[in-house]
Amino acid sequence: MTWSGLHRARSTGNPGPPFKSFAITFTADGTRHLDLIGAGGQPLKASLPRSDGKEVPVTGMENVTAASKIEGKTFDDV
Repeated sequence: MTWSGLHRARSTGNPGPPFKSFAITFTADGTRHLDLIGAGGQPLKASLPRSDGKEVPVTGMENVTAASKIEGKTFDDV
């Protein structure tokens, strides 16, 4: 399943401006593959595994970790 969309008027970035665009592809095991376009136009690809609330490294982003929780069709990444 792939989801893409961004409501720029309601989006914020911390730090800095939000991404220009992004697409998230979900795999059956809960891994999310991110295709992003940064505020300055630079492309970025990253992925993160399902972590059931535990902090895990984000592949493709240096010194970045995320904790995720997926319940049905809802996910929350911090």
